[in-house]
Amino acid sequence: MPWRFNTEKYRTALPYSLVVRDVWPDVNKTVIYNELLAWGIDAGSIPVHRKTGIGAVMAASQTNMPEPESIIFVAPVIMEVYPDDEAKYVALVHELAHFRQGLTGELAEKDEGEWYTRAHEQDAIRWAGRQARKMGWPEQRLTQLMRLRHHGTGRKWIQTVIKESKMGYRLHPQQETLTLLGRRPVRVRTHRRHH
Repeated sequence: MPWRFNTEKYRTALPYSLVVRDVWPDVNKTVIYNELLAWGIDAGSIPVHRKTGIGAVMAASQTNMPEPESIIFVAPVIMEVYPDDEAKYVALVHELAHFRQGLTGELAEKDEGEWYTRAHEQDAIRWAGRQARKMGWPEQRLTQLMRLRHHGTGRKWIQTVIKESKMGYRLHPQQETLTLLGRRPVRVRTHRRHH
């Protein structure tokens, strides 16, 4: 089963005219799509803005002022940093995990310390690991991607990212989350990850 990334559309569309489904047409097959849908969010309809200078390859932004809005910012370097279509799905699921965290109340109020030490970032890395497993990657391929993605960072940084991604990889790709009865909506707050 191929996982497609629409490079042409990403490169040629107006910066603010895209949604996730335009660029990641197989988003509905990801490990997190149905989970978000159960909360009333169609991940495929989240706007995608091409933007340089975001301090990351991708960033999830959620605001509730003046009206709720969710956006995924994607820097042009995604083409080099995530070299193939499947790797770009690993990156996407990481960002979509932040939207889920905003709904469940798991998103940290403040970004304190190094980004990779924050519980919500580690959780998002585990979701990315689940996605890699769903795509049938061997664990070594996931580790290789994390090393490539975070080369040039400190040893502790890389070790943490690899450890968390492996933890996610070992989880079953099917969702094993709270039942709908146990869920309650929470206020979505602003979140932008910078690293």
